Amino acid sequence: MAWQIVLSSLIFLGTLILVFWQPKGLDIGLSAMIGVCLTLTTGLISLANLPTLIWAILVNTTLTLLTLITISWILQQKGVFRWLGFHIANWNLGSGKFLFVTLLILVALFSAILTNYGSTLLFIPIVIETLVLLKFTSTEIISFLIACGLVADISSLPFSISNSVNYIAASTYNISFDSYIIVMVPVSFVTITISIIVLLFYFWPNIPRKYKNFRFRKNHLERALPAASIEPKKHLKLADKSQKKHNLYLETEELIESEKERSIVVNAWQNNGRFQYFISQTKILTNYCFSLFKLIFYPFLPVILFIWGMYIIVFGLSNYGLTDVMKYLFVQISGWEFSLAIIATGFFSAFMSAVCNNLPSSLINILTIQAAQIIDSNISEAMVYATIIGCVMGAKITPIGSLSTLCWFYMMKRHDFQISWKNYCGISLAIILPILFISLLSLTIWLPGMQIN
Repeated sequence: MAWQIVLSSLIFLGTLILVFWQPKGLDIGLSAMIGVCLTLTTGLISLANLPTLIWAILVNTTLTLLTLITISWILQQKGVFRWLGFHIANWNLGSGKFLFVTLLILVALFSAILTNYGSTLLFIPIVIETLVLLKFTSTEIISFLIACGLVADISSLPFSISNSVNYIAASTYNISFDSYIIVMVPVSFVTITISIIVLLFYFWPNIPRKYKNFRFRKNHLERALPAASIEPKKHLKLADKSQKKHNLYLETEELIESEKERSIVVNAWQNNGRFQYFISQTKILTNYCFSLFKLIFYPFLPVILFIWGMYIIVFGLSNYGLTDVMKYLFVQISGWEFSLAIIATGFFSAFMSAVCNNLPSSLINILTIQAAQIIDSNISEAMVYATIIGCVMGAKITPIGSLSTLCWFYMMKRHDFQISWKNYCGISLAIILPILFISLLSLTIWLPGMQIN
């Protein structure tokens, strides 16, 4: 057992080093898959031993992400984001600060209704189009995008369907939809309000005081990116070959005098032509599907591989030592004062999510709280809510903490806005910690007045 604990810890740490270091451009998906291969080959875990719950979470998360990616791509190609950005720019609010707050409120509404993934993939492009139309500088646009990206996750607390973390915790601990709303909506309102204040204070120097009124031009409603050509040149070559074979067929038909021989050859050519046509159409369809996959889903493939890989690696780590340590820790925390137990659990969950990603962290934390011998059920449920807040907010500290943050980075890259992981961590750490503390503090004030089991 001792060597398994050491080996699983080394694989986990090695995977994190590869993810953050990214030697020779190695993407995070391949880094996670290397860790998975080591975990499986060393016998630490087998795919057959993964619980059904984990498979369901991974499949549902992946399908949701792929659906939103497809919708985002279609809307981008149809110019919907540019059209919506045009209308927001046409509001002519005049004040950069007022526009900043307005966009953050809209992001918060999107996240609560369409989940944090939907807000990142469907609203961030609108923000980009709006700011580009208003001719903001790159520094100003990046400040807006960082703020919107942080709020996209922070504001996904009010409903159990607003974030995968909420759903995992509520379903695992059997929290009803109504009970969740009663507890988390007031806390979420405080969190969103404090987030906007903190973000406005932090980015104040980068937000323009005034900006010029937007004036309509014909090219404003043109699509930001032309429709990608996904029909390869090979199709033209196939068409040329088909035409040549058809000409050869006509020449052969003229040379044959016998009606019997003519009918035999005609049937042979027709059958061969149908076969060649089927082959050519199959090749065209295959190339089309491959090009479509490469255009839409390939940029997000490392994100999907990463989340699958980290789930398996962290689950393997929890089987050999991590869960036992966490049980002991949660039992000790439950013996503290009510407010201290909530704050400690929230910060622990935040740290774990920042390092391990919030999806596996939330599941492991909730299962551990259930298994721990916590006498007071009120403390136990309060720790569950604190875990949700910590996993949602703490995940924003690092790029790998949440799936929506990774999608946000790829959206930034797609629109040629770059920010290093180091700079992002420095900014998010300074912003998230005070917001997290105030959110947990509001939970300690609101929760004792509720009827919890």
